[in-house]
Amino acid sequence: MRSSQFSRLIQRAIVLLLLLVTVKAFARYTDCTAPLPLTVNLPSVSVPSSLPVGQPIPGAKASFAIPVTCSYTFPGGSRWHISSVSATIALVSGFSDVYTFSGMGAGVGFRMRGADGSILALVIHGTSLNAFDVGPANNGSNLLQGSFELVRTAKLMTPGSFSFSMVASVNDQEFANKTDTNSNMKFGYTMNPVTVAACTVTQTDIAVTLPTIPTSALSSVGATAGSQLFAINLQCEEDAKPQISIADVVTPSNQSTELSLAPDSTATGVAVQILSGSSLVRYSPSSLFYTTSNVPLTNTISFGTFSGTAHIPFNARYVRVAGTLKAGTVRALATFTFSYQ
Repeated sequence: MRSSQFSRLIQRAIVLLLLLVTVKAFARYTDCTAPLPLTVNLPSVSVPSSLPVGQPIPGAKASFAIPVTCSYTFPGGSRWHISSVSATIALVSGFSDVYTFSGMGAGVGFRMRGADGSILALVIHGTSLNAFDVGPANNGSNLLQGSFELVRTAKLMTPGSFSFSMVASVNDQEFANKTDTNSNMKFGYTMNPVTVAACTVTQTDIAVTLPTIPTSALSSVGATAGSQLFAINLQCEEDAKPQISIADVVTPSNQSTELSLAPDSTATGVAVQILSGSSLVRYSPSSLFYTTSNVPLTNTISFGTFSGTAHIPFNARYVRVAGTLKAGTVRALATFTFSYQ
């Protein structure tokens, strides 16, 4: 009798253990969804012949912001990583923050940057030093943000197409899109076989002083006032074909037409717009921006062909962006990046 009861207890314990294991396996790895797989690609990279070794290749930068939704409660301190699938990632010899992957063309390396523009270092994922940290893991909405850029590491560069794959996950907890295969992020580029003509910016820091205006000049949301012309001056090699992208320094992920105010601004309810001709400039962290599709958003402005001195005009102005408007100082910061066709 006792033997029979003992047997039933063991059976119940085994069934309970199996049920617990089944629940745990169901909860892990499959509780997040995202628009992945996705390819972050630099489809046509042209290097200026005058670009020094060690400098980022103009225009060879692609940003990404991948929305991820999870129904899993992550422990405090959990982080999203993109980790290498099979390629070996290592520092380029002589550089402290430029990497290469197995099979990458000679003469070029890459950097990963975080959402704030800072250069990312490799971190340990599992037991391997093969990943980049792209943000905190949250129950509910997440955004995996960063950028992939190329750097010239030698005079001679190998033309052709190159790529490597990474998986977005929180180590030993969740994949970004249910499985490792579905959570793949492929990074690639195509290096053109010839160098291109480029331009030098003759004044790298440009201060634009907008006029003082009364708040009544901005009578409603969307109203603009206080225009101020400014220009970027270039000295170009023969037949240079520059393109420009403009990024918001305060909010690097900004893709609107309103430049954010710096923290030391005292005015509120107002932003700054920049116009090229009659068209509003749309800001972007890079010339190529990937979020939910393999087709990037592009925010570049082309100016045709220049040789010698070139003068590129812009116009800055205030715009009201909120119902409540407070008078004060306005300060906004933008960076201009040129690439060449």
